[in-house]
Amino acid sequence: MHRVLEHLATVGFPASPRLHGVDPDGCEVLDWIDGQTVGRPPWPSWAWDDRVLISVGHLLRDYHEAVRDVVVPPDARWRTGTGAPGPGEIVCHNDVGPPNLVFDGMRIVGLIDWDLAAPARPEWDLAHAAWMTVPLMDPVRARNHGIDLTVDDQAERLRVLCAAYGMPADVDVIGVVTRRIAATVAAVTSAQRRDDPALVRLGAFVPAMRAAATYVRVNATTLRSAVQP
Repeated sequence: MHRVLEHLATVGFPASPRLHGVDPDGCEVLDWIDGQTVGRPPWPSWAWDDRVLISVGHLLRDYHEAVRDVVVPPDARWRTGTGAPGPGEIVCHNDVGPPNLVFDGMRIVGLIDWDLAAPARPEWDLAHAAWMTVPLMDPVRARNHGIDLTVDDQAERLRVLCAAYGMPADVDVIGVVTRRIAATVAAVTSAQRRDDPALVRLGAFVPAMRAAATYVRVNATTLRSAVQP
């Protein structure tokens, strides 16, 4: 991941923290990114503004362009596996969502929490961002996150996000979202068996993840129609 952050600094991607090495205690030293974060749910109303949703799409597109030509060795080790990006893959952030963004008003100035980065196809990143920022979950859980919306509202917000990113219409975003949520459940379950301290705490959210996957499958036709008319 250090190699990726160094690459992003070299190409001038503005939203990633700059790496300053490792201190004598073995701790990474990174830039502080000044701004506002959403904290724990329910998130503030401004986090659900369409301007923020559009900013997420633009940020993700710009990051993917910036990281596209990063060179990592074939034995590169990531938290979830080993290897360099394969054909059609990039190094995805894998955790883009309101908790990992730093804001200056409606403008995103920071993308933080890079420990889950790993090679995947670009739409894998967009699927996670859609899950968290549309959000793609049942209305009761969405309300607990600070937004009151219907499935039609979700479909429209998904359209706005995909348009801001520039996702081609032939990509089955909804299909990717369901696989992305399932992969997250599998990763957290595996982490619990390994007693991985960075992921084991997410075990409490597995029921909500599974419920989100079910909700997306049940409403797939409405959601898909917004991005694949």
